Amino acid sequence: MFVLARKYGRLGNRLRRAAHLVAAAIDHGHTLVDLSFSEYAADFEATRRDLFCRYPPARRALPAPRWIRALLDRLATLALRIARLVSPPGALLRAVVWRDVEVEYRLDAPAFRDLARRSRILLFEGWTFRTSAVERHAAAIRAHFTPARALAERAEAIASGLRSKTEILVGVHLRRGDYDTWLGGRYHYPPSAYADLMRRVLTLFPGRRVLFLVCSNEPVPKDSFDGLPYALGTDHPVVDLYTLARCDYLLGPPSSFTLWASFAGDVPLWFVDRPEAEPSLEVFVRRTP
Repeated sequence: MFVLARKYGRLGNRLRRAAHLVAAAIDHGHTLVDLSFSEYAADFEATRRDLFCRYPPARRALPAPRWIRALLDRLATLALRIARLVSPPGALLRAVVWRDVEVEYRLDAPAFRDLARRSRILLFEGWTFRTSAVERHAAAIRAHFTPARALAERAEAIASGLRSKTEILVGVHLRRGDYDTWLGGRYHYPPSAYADLMRRVLTLFPGRRVLFLVCSNEPVPKDSFDGLPYALGTDHPVVDLYTLARCDYLLGPPSSFTLWASFAGDVPLWFVDRPEAEPSLEVFVRRTP
């Protein structure tokens, strides 16, 4: 059994990390228990009735009130600390702690394959757990993270309504919030920079109707995009994420949020690494988390 026992980041980061652990669980014949996903569990069909947020999904539902999820989260953190301190050679319960955000911990390496074979329960703490198996198991991962029906229907209705007004729908992720300090604010672009990017993207589709869907993690001044064909997203991250996944193209600064939207909908994404960059159709690339 693989157990994700420590939270990291928000929705996009949780989904990206879980995707690699799901792929590894399939490859190594383990069940994944993702206790770190508790606060988003209600938003996805496979996890909303499962106290343990398991992959493969549980056959029987277990009651999942918030207070029990919170208690399990604390118990998992305690178990992780104990396993880090007292796991002797040959122990069936082990902790895999990898806090280096610059170097990947490979779940497809021979050393991990051997560890997974010898261990009954592996508790994971860290962020950069990666495996190339994500591409091979993409269909299973996408299916597992299908939004709850009400949210999926809401995203589909929004996307369909926007598509009825245009030929090309371009999703724009206006990433703000904690980006004002991350990497010294390198990717904390002002709304005016996004507006300029959108004007340059319009030139890629001469003679065609283009509509931008602008989603952000903080309120956007309504006059930010005057003169541009656009619509604003909602205040629900899962609805926005899966509406973006129904666009024709996506753009925004490097973020696991748009990375997941690209993967979920198989949509070409442009990671804008500087706001003055010039677009071309070649910079839009389908991505795997």
